[in-house]
Amino acid sequence: MTSRRFRQPTLEHDLREGQADQDRTLEQLRAEVADLRHEVQILRNTDNRVPCYVGDGVALAPTHFDRWLYLDTNDRSVSPRILTTGTWEQGVTRFFQTYMPENARYVEVGANYGYYTMQAACLVGDKGTVTAFEPGPRMFSLLERSIDINGVAGRTTLHQSAVSDTVGSAILYMKRDWHGGSSLYEEVGSTLDITEVEVPTTTLDEALGATKVDFLKIDAEGAELSVLGGAEAVLAASPDLLLMIEVYAGQWAPADGDTTSFLRLLRDQGFRFWLVEEDGTGVESSIDEILDAATVARDVACSRQVPTPRPGFPALID
Repeated sequence: MTSRRFRQPTLEHDLREGQADQDRTLEQLRAEVADLRHEVQILRNTDNRVPCYVGDGVALAPTHFDRWLYLDTNDRSVSPRILTTGTWEQGVTRFFQTYMPENARYVEVGANYGYYTMQAACLVGDKGTVTAFEPGPRMFSLLERSIDINGVAGRTTLHQSAVSDTVGSAILYMKRDWHGGSSLYEEVGSTLDITEVEVPTTTLDEALGATKVDFLKIDAEGAELSVLGGAEAVLAASPDLLLMIEVYAGQWAPADGDTTSFLRLLRDQGFRFWLVEEDGTGVESSIDEILDAATVARDVACSRQVPTPRPGFPALID
C-alpha cells in the first residue's frame, strides 16, 4: 500500500510535468515560426531594406520592384532619388509597368544605371528579351554588375556604345556629378564640369537587324533623331512598336531643330503621341503641344495605335 501510495502521485506528477514541457515546446516553436515569418516579411519588404555602401563611390540600393541596383554615390541626377525612395519618375514608371507587353522584346537606348532595364527584365518574363545600350564607362560597369547580381543576365544583352545613325565613334559629353545628362551634344549654357570621352557608336539596325521590337525607350539627351536615322529596318519590322522618349526642346546644340524633325518623322510613319503625366496617365497631344510642354523635360509615348495594358492593369490612355 505504501508503495502504491508513493507511485501514484509520482506518475500523475510526471504526466503533469510532461504536459507542461510539451506546452512550453509548442509555445517556443510557435514563437520561432512567428520570428521566421517576420524575418521573411522584412526581406520581402523594400521599405525595410536600406542601401549599402560597397566602396569606391558605389552603393547597392533596393528598389520598389524588388531588385537591387549599383549606383554611383557621386551622381546628383538619378542616384539620390533611388537611394532614398527606391524609385524614379513615378509617373513614367507607372506607365512603363502598365504597358510593357508580356514576353516582349524590349530595347533601351541610354540605360544609365539600369532602373528601367532591370524592371523590363522582370516584366518581360522568361520568354522575353532585353537589349540595353549605355556608352558611359562608369554607368555601363555598374549596370553590368546589377544585371549579374539580380539573375537576369540570361535574358539581357548589354552594349557599351552610343546609338546613332552611323557605326564608328563619337565624343560623349559627360557631366561631372550629373551622369543622367551625358550626351553626344553639348548642352547650351551648361555651367557643369564636362568631360569629353570618345565612345563607340552603333545603329539599331546594325545591332538588332530587321527584328520586331515591342517596346523601345530612348533617352539619348538630344540624339534621338540620329537614333531613328539608324533604325529604319527596326521601325519597318515593328508595326506595333510602343516608343517612349524624353523631349527637352532647345536644350542641346546643334540639335535645336532635331526635336521637331524627330516628331515629324514619327508622325509621317503613322505614330500618335501621348504626353505622360505625373500620375502615369497619357494625354494625346500634337507636335506643337509637345514642344510647348517641353520647356522642361517631358516624357512622350508614341505608337501607331492605342497601346494595350498588361492583364489586370487599368488603361492609362484613351
